Amino acid sequence: MCIRDRGAEQAWKKAIELEPGNSTAHSNMAFVYMARNDRAAAAAYAREALKLDRNNQSALGILQGLGEMK
Repeated sequence: MCIRDRGAEQAWKKAIELEPGNSTAHSNMAFVYMARNDRAAAAAYAREALKLDRNNQSALGILQGLGEMK
């Protein structure tokens, strides 16, 4: 399944709804939005992932790729 598929988005949104403190779910939503070239949404989910887990390497990588972190 391609991460551009709405199914991936819905699955991660449901995961966040069920477990809002899940940093991995937030960073995976950021990947979904990166694949769609929605930089603002990707950054928002990545920042939330980092609030939940400051060591989330996926979220850090996304924000670095967006030029928000060095």
